[in-house]
Amino acid sequence: MSRTKVGELLESANTVDILFFVRDNPGCYKSEIYQNITRNAHTREKIARLCDDGLLSATPTGKANNSFLNLTDKGLDIVCLLSEIEDILDNSDD
Repeated sequence: MSRTKVGELLESANTVDILFFVRDNPGCYKSEIYQNITRNAHTREKIARLCDDGLLSATPTGKANNSFLNLTDKGLDIVCLLSEIEDILDNSDD
């Protein structure tokens, strides 16, 4: 069974939260993700995957193992769509 990229994105724990955090804190340190979102052992791989998928950019800070994170244009488009989904879910008449 083939999986969709959107399914993989939504299924991965904390990935959407990471994207929203970077949107709200542009230029944040990678270490801030660990402090504010998750200390999961796989967070490093999740951030790398978001960079590989072209949703985040990571700029080295000059300090060992740390980078500034920003949304790319593609990442901003995805976060805007996810925000629309969030609004729909918040305003549903269930």
